[in-house]
Amino acid sequence: MKARWIILVIALIPLLAMIGCKGDTGPTGPAGNDGTDGTDGVDGNVTCLACHGTDAQNSISLQYDRSGHAVGENVDYAGGRASCARCHSHEGFVETMNTGGVDADFTNPSPINCGTCHGIHDTFEEDDYALRLTDAVAWEFDEDYGGTSVDLGDNSNMCAYCHQTRRAEPAITNPGEETFYIAYPYWGPHHGPQANVMEGLGMAEIAGTIAYPDLAGSYPHKSLTCVDCHMDEYAEGTGGHTWEASLGSCVDCHGTLEDFDYNGVQTEMEADLETLRFSLEMLGVIEYDEEDAEWHPVVGTHDADHARAFFNWIGLVEDRSLGVHNPRYFNALVKNSIEATPH
Repeated sequence: MKARWIILVIALIPLLAMIGCKGDTGPTGPAGNDGTDGTDGVDGNVTCLACHGTDAQNSISLQYDRSGHAVGENVDYAGGRASCARCHSHEGFVETMNTGGVDADFTNPSPINCGTCHGIHDTFEEDDYALRLTDAVAWEFDEDYGGTSVDLGDNSNMCAYCHQTRRAEPAITNPGEETFYIAYPYWGPHHGPQANVMEGLGMAEIAGTIAYPDLAGSYPHKSLTCVDCHMDEYAEGTGGHTWEASLGSCVDCHGTLEDFDYNGVQTEMEADLETLRFSLEMLGVIEYDEEDAEWHPVVGTHDADHARAFFNWIGLVEDRSLGVHNPRYFNALVKNSIEATPH
């Protein structure tokens, strides 16, 4: 019994010490400063559903399946080549965006898809489209001559990265020379120089009776971007992720249209391009290849202005807008090229 009391007393000693050390509670101190107000959060599920919901995914997928990009033109050939893959395959574009270039050929390239243009999300908020490229894009034709760039804004720099001429025209590469040597049958600005036509830069501005538009001033469609017309609200197989230009995007300025041949501009430009093609053929600058059913430049030495006229002809044909992208610039290029190629 005595041992039990001793154990109890020992167990109570810490408690008694604590009670003995605690004094009266002091006065309340002054109130601290208020903290910074927080920002209301975003409902992550709702934000994600704007793109990842079933309806949105089905709609975008159906639109994309109608686009030329979904077909994957030249993917098997160009998409696998290191020098071409950056724009002709999903793998090449992603590697270029991540590392600045393509290290080697691909054995099994695939067409571009959602993950080509849209990378990992940044903020997960409503304005987070997570495009892999939004900054200004360097002009490739000017890479070795001035290093200028273009900033179309409105997410259109993604388009401009690939849709521009790859080469500079003869007056830039061989200034002052009266002749120009075309070294191979695929020489030219390369396919799809739409950004150059839109901006009025990078084509061969041959002197002639038609003045080129003042880039510092105002000219038709200067304020427009790729997204304005090619990603307008989806309707009847155009706009959205089809990237097919939508007539609906023209309504604000031109009213209701049945087609893009406003005031007959496309009809006129198509006729002028055919006139220029015929002139180039008669001068021996181009020839028709029966095997691949395409016109190619004739390898050899040509008058410099004739080579420049070919540069414009093939570039404007592959722009595919028949003047819509930049009517005045397009008109000046083709008509001055015709003047420079009499036969």
